[in-house]
Formats: sequence, C-alpha cells, structure tokens
Amino acid sequence: MTARETALRVLHRLDESDLFADWALDSALRRSHLQRRDRALVTELVNGVLRWRKYLDGVLDYLLKGTRTAGLTSWIRNILRIGLYQILFLDKIPPAVATHESVSLAKKFGHTGTASLVNAVLRNAIKAGRIETFYPPLAKDPVGHIGMRYSHPDWMVRRWLERYGQEDTIALCLANNQVPGVVVRVNPLKTTVDRLKENLRSEGLKVDNGSLVPGYLHLKRVGDIRRLEAFRQGWFQVQDESAGLSLLLLAPEPGEVILDLCSAPGGKTAHIAGLMGDRGLILAVDRHKRRLKDLVDNCHRLGISSARPLVADGKNLWVQPVDRVLVDAPCSGLGVLARRVDLRWGKKDEDIPRLAQLQLQLLMTGANVLKPGGVLVYSTCTIEDQENEEVVASLLFQRDDLRLESATSFVPAETVTEKGFVRTFPHRDGLDGTFAARLRKLKRGYFPWTKS
Repeated sequence: MTARETALRVLHRLDESDLFADWALDSALRRSHLQRRDRALVTELVNGVLRWRKYLDGVLDYLLKGTRTAGLTSWIRNILRIGLYQILFLDKIPPAVATHESVSLAKKFGHTGTASLVNAVLRNAIKAGRIETFYPPLAKDPVGHIGMRYSHPDWMVRRWLERYGQEDTIALCLANNQVPGVVVRVNPLKTTVDRLKENLRSEGLKVDNGSLVPGYLHLKRVGDIRRLEAFRQGWFQVQDESAGLSLLLLAPEPGEVILDLCSAPGGKTAHIAGLMGDRGLILAVDRHKRRLKDLVDNCHRLGISSARPLVADGKNLWVQPVDRVLVDAPCSGLGVLARRVDLRWGKKDEDIPRLAQLQLQLLMTGANVLKPGGVLVYSTCTIEDQENEEVVASLLFQRDDLRLESATSFVPAETVTEKGFVRTFPHRDGLDGTFAARLRKLKRGYFPWTKS
C-alpha cells in the first residue's frame, strides 16, 4: 500500500467513525511497512487535509461548478482533498505527480467516471493556482471570510471575533494552522537535562532549551519519537511547556498525598511524580479503564512508583482528605487545535456550557476532599472564558471556604493575567492555549446555605 492510499484509508475511516485522528493515524502507521519518508508523507497528508478541510472543500466546490464535495462518496471526496492539498501546499511534490496518483486512487476506489472527474478538477486547480475569490470579502462578512480562508468553523470564529477582535482572531487561526514542534519534559527520576540533550543530539536531533519552564526541550528532525532509545528508557515525556505551568502552581512537596482527578493518559501525573522525587502518593483517577492502562504503561516507562490508578467518576468521588488536588478538566480543547487537527470539526458551540457544568462539578469534588489549608489547581487546554474564569467564579460563589491565590509567585510573570490566572495563547506565546488557577482551602468549614 502506498503512502497516499494509506492516508486515504485513514481519512475515510475518520469519516465513518468517531475515532481521534492521532489514534487512527498511529494505528495505520503501526500496521504499515512504509519507509520513514513515506510515513512522514502519510502524516503530512492526513493532518494537512484535516487542518485545511474547509478551505479545500471550498476550492473544490468552486472548481466542481455545480457539483458539491458533500455529494461525493467519502473515497472520492478525500482523494480530491489529498490531491488538492499536495497541489496547493506541498511545493516539493510536482502537481502532475499529485494528479496522476489521485487519478490512480480514483480508479481503484471509484470508477471511470470518478477518475475522469478527479483528473479534470485537479488539472483545473493546477491552472487556477491559489483561488481567493470563492470566500466573501472580509469587510462584508468577517466570519465567513476568516472561517473559509483559514479553515475554522464559523461558530468558533464568531466567538473569537467578539472577544479578541479581528486582528487577534486571524492571528489565532494562523497559529492553529501551523505544524507544532515537538516539546518534551525531561524525566528527573532517570536523567538530567544536559545528559538528555547530549543523547538526543547524538541521534541527529536539533535540541533547544524551553523558553518558560525548566526541564523542557524543543526538538526538530524527530520522526517517529518511539524509535529513540531515550524514549524507550523513559528519559523524557512528550508534553508542551504550557502544561508545566499548572504543575508549578500545584507545587507538590515530597511525601504529600496528591489527587489528580482527571489523570489519564498520565502526562501531568508523571510531572507531579518528578516534582515530588517520586516520594509520596498520587491518586490518579479517571473514569476510563483503558485510558488508565495508558497511564500505568507510561508510569512504568518513566520509572514512577508513587502513582496509584483508580477507576472512578470524578463527579462522585470520596477519598480520605488529600494535601493537593489537580483538576485538569475535560474541556473543548480550543487551545490545542494545532496539535489536535480534527478537533475543530468535532466540537459545537453548545458543547461549551455543557463542559463548563462538568468542570464545576469536578472542582466541587476536588474541594470536598481537600484538607483545610490545601491547594486546588484548576487547568484546561482551552481559551474560552466560559470554561475558565467563569467556572472559577462560579466555584468561588458557591464555596466560602476557597480563596483564589495569584499565580505570580509560581510561574513566569508574562503568563499571569491581572486577576492572577495563568493564560497562554498560541499566537501570542508560541505555546498551546491553556488556563490555570490556584485556590487555597481555608481552615474553616464550608457552609453552602450561606449563599443566596
């Protein structure tokens, strides 16, 4: 099976299921016998088509002149997307080669008529080049223009325009369409920053220090990261620097009992263990047993013994009082659209309030099991106020035993807002879009009936 056919099968599978793109892609590559260069092409095609899907479909609808991509079969629609993506975005692939390979796939997964259609549409695309007239003018319809030109859902663009304005919205969309670099956190339980840098450079990787959080490295020329001996030995964990900010807020101490309420697949659990020197107890809770298995496997690779997995619903959990709680809550994920290329198409505007309600329930659980004087940290990977500041405000309204503490003493000042929250944005900070808040539980009781 060729690289292009492998990419086509992944995209078709995603059309027919609710799988995550990274899982479907990884599964296909694991089963394939492709060489490294072809595996890279598969990854580029799948992620590129998903990232630019709305723009590609807009161009195709323009070129089809009466026929719409939505009316084609999944196979032919994705063959056209793959071919057009190569023509418009991949300079190193000759357009004639992209067209020829697409026609070959159309013969295999369609018929003579669809093969002729694919050939005609892609040849017209080559002649036309970048088409800028199929989306509305920015001044007349900013939502429609930005959504189509930068391949984002209209509801998402509308929210950002209302909050951030036109310039920042376009910059945010551009950042979401960039291919993110690989960032790793050094595992202090097994090695040091200098030792890991030396090892990775000996493997031919370009390595730079992180910009904000100690112990993070930025990698280039990585390829399949699982092939690295340092990965197999557990010397590092793949994790964006922004994720480390919430753990600096948590500031766990050796010997403490920590509750990680939404822990799988274990990136933050592992970071907590590293900060504690693996001395103490981390209750790693998640409602999904399969995802907790990933956490267990990850902890085993990293040499962590302090984490205890617990399958439970975080909304209805009761454990003995703990010293600190991390609620890294399920969220819309609108801060990590560059990494989760399929996420923008799987979310809806109405998901936001539903998620905010869940996040508040999880925070209430965390506050209930926290010792007086203990620390509760709330973190998300979204940039939506409704899931961030507004959730914290709702929690503080309902709980008179919690107080917000400024993040200023724990993280770099440039990531802290005027109100003391941690905020990062892809287009401003070059990091994933994240939020975090630190709260302290007071030593007096919780009396919910005092609130009207």
